Amino acid sequence: MKTIEAKIDRDSEAALKALLNSPTQTLLAPHADMNYGSSIIAVKHLSIALSEDRFVALECDWEETAEGYDYYHLSARLMDSPKDIENQRRVWNCLSFSLGASQAVAAVEVLEAHNVFAEEAARYDAGIRIIQEDGAQFAVVCQQSIAGLLEFAALPEDGEWLTSDLETRIRYD
Repeated sequence: MKTIEAKIDRDSEAALKALLNSPTQTLLAPHADMNYGSSIIAVKHLSIALSEDRFVALECDWEETAEGYDYYHLSARLMDSPKDIENQRRVWNCLSFSLGASQAVAAVEVLEAHNVFAEEAARYDAGIRIIQEDGAQFAVVCQQSIAGLLEFAALPEDGEWLTSDLETRIRYD
């Protein structure tokens, strides 16, 4: 059985490492979807504020195996402003999600998924887990759907559910 691998590239790796020791506390997205009774929030892409003029933008990229099976993997980029969000004198016109009290990021884990299809398999980086100094954890994962959305949870227990079928492939401390 042939296995396809999709790992984050060097630019994504550099962007994720930039999260280390930053007081990450605000996530920004141009719009969001949420279902009644659920704390799972779905966004097209997500920008994590490192400072007033530096952000890590996360996206879900679509790929297809040779046999035509879809899978969605994570990419990250450093940016000077949040992706696709208007700046109106430093008042962002978007969804703003706070992670609470300012805690520095102690570690970032890249989370890998493994799908087995009829005649192929795919291993790919499908999300990240941000671990703050106080031990609090927050995950962003690719939604495995044609919409190519990212998902994160407003409640910690739902974040654990989002990552339950993913494995830590690499950890940056």
